[in-house]
Amino acid sequence: MTDTLFIRFAAEPDAAVEWLHPAEPDTVHTGSLQEAASTLQHAEAVVFVPSVQLVLCSAQVPTRNRTRMLQALPYALEEQLAQDIDQLHFAAGTPADGTVPAAAVSTSTLETWLARLHEAGLEPR
Repeated sequence: MTDTLFIRFAAEPDAAVEWLHPAEPDTVHTGSLQEAASTLQHAEAVVFVPSVQLVLCSAQVPTRNRTRMLQALPYALEEQLAQDIDQLHFAAGTPADGTVPAAAVSTSTLETWLARLHEAGLEPR
């Protein structure tokens, strides 16, 4: 069984992170990402990101095929977003009544988060 390390990024890119260690579920630790990673080797990381860097939205997508829905989703959301959809990463939720909830984040922001995690030796779920 793999342990899970819960990590929360701050809104400021270089700020400390907070994490919960599975052995101490009632204690929130604060420090660098490397400190968080060193507390538990070979852990699965669940990462919470700042909501201020996400756009939550939804759209009607006229297909039940998951692959086609994921392809169509950015175009269905295009009118709701100020940024070019080619510069965004989308995460789709579970469709309900033909509406697909989604979160959009700048691709460069996502790449920064992933680089920080990989640098610390963490592989996010």
